[in-house]
Amino acid sequence: MDYIKFSDNYNGKLDQEEFTTIRIYDFDRYKIGHVYNIMLGDQILFKAAITKMRPIVDLRKLPDHIIKSDSGLENAEEFLKLMESFYGNLDDKKWLMITLSKIYEQA
Repeated sequence: MDYIKFSDNYNGKLDQEEFTTIRIYDFDRYKIGHVYNIMLGDQILFKAAITKMRPIVDLRKLPDHIIKSDSGLENAEEFLKLMESFYGNLDDKKWLMITLSKIYEQA
């Protein structure tokens, strides 16, 4: 099964039933309805399905409320530094905001 890996549970978002993640634009990997193992570090926490995907035109122009809900950070400057630590130069990349919902398996 495919996975989406997180290095930290920013803002406690992985504790929510629905949460977002901002990732490099990759429609081969990310598809609406596809189920992924959600990992924190090397540990699988749960399964979740993508329910929405939205292209981000300019990462530097994300509103502060989206930055806070996604990363727990207060402003764009902090957020951009975090993203650069993950992905390097941000200028040559396209981005997606992905919304996922937890999947519960029936016993």
